[in-house]
Amino acid sequence: MIRRIWPWYSRPRGPQQVLTVLGMHRSGTSLLTGTLQEAGLVLGDVVTAAPHNRKGNRESLPIRALHDDLMQRAGGDWDRPPQQVSWQPVHTALRDAVIDSHLHDSFWGFKDPRTLFCLEGWLDVLPNLQMVAIVRHPEAVARSLQARNGMALADGLELWRLYNARLLDWLERRPGMPLLHFDDDLGRFRVDVVALTTTLALPRRLKSDALRFPDAALQHQRSGQEPLPPAVDALYQQLLERRFSLCFPPETPRSLDL
Repeated sequence: MIRRIWPWYSRPRGPQQVLTVLGMHRSGTSLLTGTLQEAGLVLGDVVTAAPHNRKGNRESLPIRALHDDLMQRAGGDWDRPPQQVSWQPVHTALRDAVIDSHLHDSFWGFKDPRTLFCLEGWLDVLPNLQMVAIVRHPEAVARSLQARNGMALADGLELWRLYNARLLDWLERRPGMPLLHFDDDLGRFRVDVVALTTTLALPRRLKSDALRFPDAALQHQRSGQEPLPPAVDALYQQLLERRFSLCFPPETPRSLDL
């Protein structure tokens, strides 16, 4: 494990917290990340507007380039994710530059769906990296990829399976990782994410009805129109069973506002 040694004049004040948002493309990762940013998570310089995401995907371009290179050198890409990537000195240097750019941030984070396949290299130097995740109905994701990338529905469902199989693996390795669900009920997401921000102890305490980042006008795809392939459906059900419910046991009304 690489241990970082800070000069006395540049050490962060107090323990530094770092968080990553995990999830498949078009699954609400931007929604979750933007809402966490609203609650005080520092993201740094990220994309705040894009043709297919009016509020931006909240991704750091250097991190995305790092992950793209890792995947491409392994013979894959974002839509053909490799099973394993190999971190080389050039990649660790880029990673360390990103970390150094947040030297004075007490609680910062990043989001990129490719992280699911590149996470080990971050854990080498950030062993206490916090992880939160989000999942969306496979059909809604596949239809979004069809609209954005012209991807066949069957290919989008298979890509959903590849990413979320890796997500399930990380959930099993990190059993305390919160997993949110992005569906048509944006009100429920608002309540869940406020509970999450409280659990994470982010600096800004927000009420669900005061959140500005979640916007129903940005939801364009719906699910439930087609039967899912058995393997995809089984994986989806496994993920739903792990849905974040720390602050809301089954008997607690969902209308509770924090």
